[in-house]
Amino acid sequence: MPTYTPQPLYGGAIQGIIPQGWIDASTLREIPDHQELYLSPTTLSSLIIELNQPVPNPVAQATLRAHPALLSALSETSPQDQESLNRAAALHHLLDICDPADTLAIVQPPTRVALEKFQGNVAGYVGRVKFTSPVGGGRRVGLQQQQRAVGAGAGAGSSGEQAGTTTTQCWFLLVRLVEQETDLLVLVNVPEKEFVERGDAEGLRREVEVGEGVVAELVRGLEVVEWGLFA
Repeated sequence: MPTYTPQPLYGGAIQGIIPQGWIDASTLREIPDHQELYLSPTTLSSLIIELNQPVPNPVAQATLRAHPALLSALSETSPQDQESLNRAAALHHLLDICDPADTLAIVQPPTRVALEKFQGNVAGYVGRVKFTSPVGGGRRVGLQQQQRAVGAGAGAGSSGEQAGTTTTQCWFLLVRLVEQETDLLVLVNVPEKEFVERGDAEGLRREVEVGEGVVAELVRGLEVVEWGLFA
């Protein structure tokens, strides 16, 4: 079973949790102030935490209109319902990191969760998607794109990748801090090419456990220690 360890983020203003032994990428390269990045020491998997501007409701509404096939399962109520807009906001963040040639498939739609260490006007959502990209497609430079492009592969449960494409599994947690006007986004990226190429089904299974587990641990353990971070 994967093991996890507490980890201070943003100078200790946020208490997080990371897989045990993962490397703080800021010791290796410059990381933007709004991001934290942790890398697996043995695979190409990564954990990204971002503090973003919140997705406004009109943008979430536009996301619902622009991607009806992707988002049809998100709401059984009116698309104007705030819960629907919150869930659309989660997918807006994910679509925002897609290159034009990428495709995004929903494995688990954004699902509301109770964040154990948060109170007040806060909404949390977890889910899982997969990004499929053309091989050698000239992805734009960015932390998320770099981590996904380094070693993407076939989706979980598949026997191999489609010719000319690579796929990366992504678990996400979105925390909508309404009063702080911030969307806290967590992405756990698991490129699978390395496992598929060497026929390592057991290694892939273990890595999937890591992706699922770290999000579950953050739902229980993520905590803001210094709210002045958002001032």
